[in-house]
Amino acid sequence: MTLGARAAAGALLFGLAVVGGVEGQDPAGTRSIRGVAYDSLRMRPLAGALLSLERSGLSTISDDSGRFGFGSLSATVHVVLMQHDALDAVGVGFVRGEADLRGSDATLRLAVPSFRALWARYCPGSSAPRDSGVVFGVLRATGTGAGTAGLVQATWLDVAFDRKAGISQARVGGSVEAAANGHYAMCGVPNGALLQMRARTPHSSTDWIDVAHVAPGITRRDLLVASRADTGRRVPAAGVVRAPNGQAVPRARVQPLGGAEVIAGDDGTFVLRDLRPGTRAISVRAIGSEPSTGSVDADIADTSRAEITIGRVAMLDSVLVEVSIVQRRFLAELQYRQSLGIAKFVDSTSVERLGSVVSALRSRANVRQMKDGTLEIGARCIPREMAVWIDRQYIKREDVPAELRLVNVSAVASIEIYEHRGAIPPEFFAPNFNERMTNCAIIIWTKRMLP
Repeated sequence: MTLGARAAAGALLFGLAVVGGVEGQDPAGTRSIRGVAYDSLRMRPLAGALLSLERSGLSTISDDSGRFGFGSLSATVHVVLMQHDALDAVGVGFVRGEADLRGSDATLRLAVPSFRALWARYCPGSSAPRDSGVVFGVLRATGTGAGTAGLVQATWLDVAFDRKAGISQARVGGSVEAAANGHYAMCGVPNGALLQMRARTPHSSTDWIDVAHVAPGITRRDLLVASRADTGRRVPAAGVVRAPNGQAVPRARVQPLGGAEVIAGDDGTFVLRDLRPGTRAISVRAIGSEPSTGSVDADIADTSRAEITIGRVAMLDSVLVEVSIVQRRFLAELQYRQSLGIAKFVDSTSVERLGSVVSALRSRANVRQMKDGTLEIGARCIPREMAVWIDRQYIKREDVPAELRLVNVSAVASIEIYEHRGAIPPEFFAPNFNERMTNCAIIIWTKRMLP
């Protein structure tokens, strides 16, 4: 599979011709339009679509069977426009159809474009695959919302099976350029992959965020980067934490990447007050549920909003704890990195036996703690070149000494030590476009991240 960049030239417009049919003449000489709204991606009727007659002000909503109708119309050609969230999700503003009523009533079929049609639009020159699709979107700048050029990166875990070697896993991916208008497309992304994505410009970058790419294989994710004028600003964001059934989750712990944790209210709402502008990662933990991740597009124009759905509530008994897909993915990636031998690992037993995280680090690598509490690895990596992470949360350099003291050694599950830049997984470089300054990394995982 290959990754290709295909810049969309603007909003997509798909038109469908009239499917003729005589339904009988209105006694007063007027005509009617009957039709069906259909989702060609998911092969089912499209309920809740907004249908409107151009230049007439008439509109209606498709029912649960996708059916809609207009009556008492003049005997002329009418243009019907269809809008729906399903169209927005695939980058199509609306679908347009014409109904010619000059001879009789008419029947219309308006549909979300098929996978083949969308693939041809975003990935021209190649045949539509069966097991992969396209991830696309628009890279926008804060403030104006205008599209901007940049680099969009994505990685995912690729699982393969060989009769001799058995199951193997590797983190793969690539990058594409967003065009001057901000449009980008990644072609050949396997269906079912949980992507880690981010965008970069010469003066800003987003956080790495999780994006699920599932069948039918058309995923839209717009990304927001700070404009040059906004890189030093801080903005607020508000949101709500919900359970999979839509109910609000009270008292959840919400934390932006590298930021301070806040506690959601009894109604699940929360406010983050010190975010860097752009698309930012958020982690959420709640009693009785699994750790979850989300994101917010933090803009300067107004308080941004996010809705985060936590992992399903764990059904606990004395024997079994149901494990989430996110946790299984985390464990598989951790084991894979360990099998590569590119990092030094410290297990939970060693950390607890040695009594501190720093002592555990010293036991596996040439780690020194300076007078100010910061860490160095060997002679090659000084504090300002080190990225320290705890449970996917980047720790600012000035906060490292305090955070390490706060870590409960009995809660540590594993520690990864990367002594060389080339071995560091891309998602664990320091954020804020500081990859060039990241030459080593320490990644601490607590037991709440493990199944």
